[in-house]
Amino acid sequence: MATVASLDEFIEKTNLECLNQDEAHPVEHALEANKDTFLSSDPGTDPELIMKVKFRSPVKLSSIAVHGSSEDETAPKLVKIFVNAENIGFDEAQENEPTQVLTLTPNDVDVGEKNALRFVKFQNVNSLQLFFAENFGSDVTKVRQVEFFGQPASSLDMKDLTTVARALSGASRGSSAPAAGCAAASGSAPAAGRAAVAAAAVAAAAAAAAAAA
Repeated sequence: MATVASLDEFIEKTNLECLNQDEAHPVEHALEANKDTFLSSDPGTDPELIMKVKFRSPVKLSSIAVHGSSEDETAPKLVKIFVNAENIGFDEAQENEPTQVLTLTPNDVDVGEKNALRFVKFQNVNSLQLFFAENFGSDVTKVRQVEFFGQPASSLDMKDLTTVARALSGASRGSSAPAAGCAAASGSAPAAGRAAVAAAAVAAAAAAAAAAA
């Protein structure tokens, strides 16, 4: 069973989106562990934000931590979470049923506590949409950081599959170099056998990953 851990490495950080963000404080800041930066709503409109995150392969989510400040009342308080709703806008976020709603306490945001999710509803997450609907009273919402915790939906993540394939391929190449004369002929069969085993192992790993997804 895979260990529950940070899913930071699974996030497509070059493909983030956030509706109503302040361009001076963009969504990228919400995925940085830097207390001097933050995601902010546009001060010229309203405090609502919709943060959209895509994962490079399906994941299972177990909890989310939202960091902010309740003292200046800018931290998110009410968060509506949607799964695989990539085209959602503010109208849909207001009207549609979210996968889960989080009502955060001052301690949750000030400390960055993990908030447990209903795991059964977050089993095959390709993308996540966070609607920060309310904060603690400010005209602007500020999110210092959002952390996602869980595990790959597949028992073998594609990155691991690639690593295995390269390792097996390298081992095959390294052992297939012929010596000379008769030695080359005698060594070719074992090398071919190892290559076949490598190919079979990669194929089996790919099949297992597809079945588990």
